Amino acid sequence: MANRNMVELVKSTHFYQRYYCGKYYQSNESKADRNISFRKAFFQVRPAYYSRREKDFAVKRIKKVFAHADMEADHHSVFYYSLDEKSMVLYRDSVIGNAPVDYSLITQGSLAGLKNQAAKYDNIITRQNLKLIEIIENQIDRIVSKINDQRIAAALTGLKDRPAADLFEALQRILFINQILWQTGHKLLGLGRLDKILDVYEADDEAEELLSQFMIALHSHYVFKSNTLVGDTGQIIVLGGLEKNGMYFSNRYTELFMHCLAELHLPDPKILLRVSKIMPQHLLTIATDSIATGLGCPLLSNDDVIIPLLMDFGYSEEDAYNYGVSACWEPLSIGNSLEQNNLFNIQFAQVLLNALTDEHFISAGAFDDLLNLYMAKLRTHIQEIEDKLNTVLWEKDPLFTLFTDGCLESGKDISEGGAVYSDYGLLSVGLATCVNSLINIKHFVFDQRLVKKEELINCLKSNYEGFPHFEKLFSQNTEKFGKDDELAVSLTQQIISTVSEELSQYSNRFGGKTKFGLSSPDYINYGLKTGATPDGRKKGDPFATHISCDGNNALLDVVHFACGLHFDALSCNGNVVDSVIQPAVIRDKEKFLDYIMGCIRSGVFQTQFNILSYEQLVDAKQNPGKYPGLIVRVWGFSAYFNDLPDDYKDTLIKRAKMAEDGRM
Repeated sequence: MANRNMVELVKSTHFYQRYYCGKYYQSNESKADRNISFRKAFFQVRPAYYSRREKDFAVKRIKKVFAHADMEADHHSVFYYSLDEKSMVLYRDSVIGNAPVDYSLITQGSLAGLKNQAAKYDNIITRQNLKLIEIIENQIDRIVSKINDQRIAAALTGLKDRPAADLFEALQRILFINQILWQTGHKLLGLGRLDKILDVYEADDEAEELLSQFMIALHSHYVFKSNTLVGDTGQIIVLGGLEKNGMYFSNRYTELFMHCLAELHLPDPKILLRVSKIMPQHLLTIATDSIATGLGCPLLSNDDVIIPLLMDFGYSEEDAYNYGVSACWEPLSIGNSLEQNNLFNIQFAQVLLNALTDEHFISAGAFDDLLNLYMAKLRTHIQEIEDKLNTVLWEKDPLFTLFTDGCLESGKDISEGGAVYSDYGLLSVGLATCVNSLINIKHFVFDQRLVKKEELINCLKSNYEGFPHFEKLFSQNTEKFGKDDELAVSLTQQIISTVSEELSQYSNRFGGKTKFGLSSPDYINYGLKTGATPDGRKKGDPFATHISCDGNNALLDVVHFACGLHFDALSCNGNVVDSVIQPAVIRDKEKFLDYIMGCIRSGVFQTQFNILSYEQLVDAKQNPGKYPGLIVRVWGFSAYFNDLPDDYKDTLIKRAKMAEDGRM
């Protein structure tokens, strides 16, 4: 029975899914050979699991995985950065990730400082932290004994008892903590506000080369670090930002990070630039130069809009101004929060289909009756999600606890609600489809009576088979989500308000709140699961990407649409305007700069750009060998086009074609 339980436990791990089931498996081995490979790879992992009944099991499994991990360094790098992809920690419950730790604790502080902080309290977290620090110190000794580089040795040894002396030491320490987080099974690890963390160190003549080497190191183990798709690593570097004194923070590192990534032309790590209408113009110029390379970053996050909403949500003023993001774009408080912002998706389109199959739709005498029915179904859907949130169990996490404010004071692990903030976040899919479908139903079913309710239901059930006239009618309606249209804005706003009102009544088991946003990485996955919808979309087709509208005048239309929406404290979990731009458009840099500044001043929440050429993408799909370095923006991350599944490639090709043709 014990062995059987262990097998089931193994099968539930991320390690098993990726390396055994073949989600990212690239080998031509037979299934029998793969079984052998899996057992060999997994042998080092099994001892890392401990029963929860065992004292300090969470700390002990970290010690065990460190002992097993092969810590070979890349001798071509100026930094030490090593991950053993075959040594992992086994987990039963959800692993905390999707967040950066506060790296200033180990750049401007030391392990001794963390010990002194722990000594102020006498509780279980004090003892846990002290044991973990001892394990980390032993790991430093082990690494230093194996390397000959005195500069690296000094940086790591100094981590024990003093702040980093210079930029090199600060970057090496960040890489060291980052690698042990990855090594212990955490995923989607952001880097936080690195320009601000590094502000105390002089940006000398060596700085640009060091930052380039730093990003190359982070880029290593690119596939291993990827989550849902290759490239989805969560390694976001946040730059710039408004300060409490009303000034905009930036420094030489803000510029250098963007310069270096554009020069390296790597899809990972990624950059998010916090923007404001008072920011220096030259930073936007550097940002647009990076975007023009096709990297898809930086993503621009508007502090003028976001910071007030974060304070309304419940962050202190200091934490709101110091916000970072989760794996892609979701704002959170750095260094003192559990904040897991990618837990479930609100399925707006599926809720509409549920309403259309309800008997009350047939008896509805007016569009408002259907709208009321939809909102009732939506509330029920949110309540079902809240029930799921209550079932989420977090794995005990000594590492994140060590770097998280509030845990020592409360005497609780971060997984038990020990952080200052323990809030959740939701994503959403199918909103554009839902809004466009509601508009069509209003016009063609209730107002013009061109479509009978029974016909609509039969049309959707048959996936438009036998109803080509309805498909054309629905898909060609010019009033739609993402357009500067009063009805589209109004319906979207009503849906946002309904979700916010429902979530305002909910607290998670730690007493935390739950926010949501209009963006999601699952526009393809959930599209595959959702039947035909009254916007002309067929069963299995992808949903629209974030807040977007591809076609003629799309750049202006979608900005006007987005600025017509009013987000509140609970709807601030990322609202990205996603635009596809032809390469020819961005060549007029002054005009593009004016457009971006217009977005910021108009109050766009967040925005990102995909520079796509239809002909190039078609050729790249047919002849991948010609385009090994072609990078595209997928949802909140950039990736090599050749690494994407065909359905993602096809979606990008379709969007590029629509942008080129100016079709709606």
